[in-house]
Amino acid sequence: MLRWYPSILLRVVLELTFVPIAFVSIFAVKALADRSTPWSIGSWNGPGASPDFWYLTVLLALGWTMLVLGWRGAKVFFRYLIAVWHLGLAAGTASFIIGSRDLVVQGEAMGFSLSLGILAPAYSMFALIGTLVWIRKDSRRGNPTRSVSPLQRRNKLAAFGAGIGVIVGWIAFSNAFQQIGVIACLAATIACHEAMRPVNPSEELHKALVGEGSAPE
Repeated sequence: MLRWYPSILLRVVLELTFVPIAFVSIFAVKALADRSTPWSIGSWNGPGASPDFWYLTVLLALGWTMLVLGWRGAKVFFRYLIAVWHLGLAAGTASFIIGSRDLVVQGEAMGFSLSLGILAPAYSMFALIGTLVWIRKDSRRGNPTRSVSPLQRRNKLAAFGAGIGVIVGWIAFSNAFQQIGVIACLAATIACHEAMRPVNPSEELHKALVGEGSAPE
């Protein structure tokens, strides 16, 4: 019996996918905790939980679901989902450049304003290329049964830490401790991401890897 583990390429793709999701997740917690302060991400903006905010929540729900699917087996449906995700991300960021607009992320309460300019399209294109290369490699292997390492103590502790981080971030944002809120929510997103990862095999099992992402159970 072989357990499935994500290949190096898939891990890179998932890390690239995680970064913007984590970034927007912090804004989401901030918007819910402090509904009076303006924020903007590209063409989406508003004070707190404005109508545009709910578009972000749909994307975040999709993004986090995609990360779970990727780390917990990356089966056929995941291929289509991540391809659509990165195609949409690349197209969206490229449209700002083609339209001679600047992609700016801003949070007034935190005194934060970042112009992504060429960086965002370049980042999204790099992630898209990596995704398509992985999909091609994975498709060639067919659709074998993938037995993923069950959640271990490390995963559960990370999930607990993520919950604590969100609570601390919420309280900090609600009481105008913006920097503490950002740090707490950043730690929470990283912990949540870690909670999904299958526990890697030991060094001895790494040496016994068979094909991509497989190791003796």
